[in-house]
Amino acid sequence: MRKKTFPVSVAAAALVLGGVVAAPTAVAAESVGTPAAQAAEHGCSPHRQSTISRGSSGAAVTHAQCLLNYWGYDVGSVDGIFGSRTENQVRNFQRDRRLSVDGIVGANTWAELHY
Repeated sequence: MRKKTFPVSVAAAALVLGGVVAAPTAVAAESVGTPAAQAAEHGCSPHRQSTISRGSSGAAVTHAQCLLNYWGYDVGSVDGIFGSRTENQVRNFQRDRRLSVDGIVGANTWAELHY
């Protein structure tokens, strides 16, 4: 017997994080088709952006790593730890996007990651 499948909106899919339903946020309700929304379809959880750099850890780092992978900048494991590999890929991303290359994910880099 074939399983029935039901379409799920990107916004609804973005709200399910590891089997836990999160409260809706402005970030989770991003426009369909944005990289952040598309990355959410691949397991990237939405997160409010704070400035992160080498040595940072947590949900913001996980989100940045997920988006970097989405854009083709291989950070390796999406582990929420901002190490040398993540920093190098942030620098590559910044260089390719003609941003100030400092390896820090601040407002301008977040904006490009979500473009």
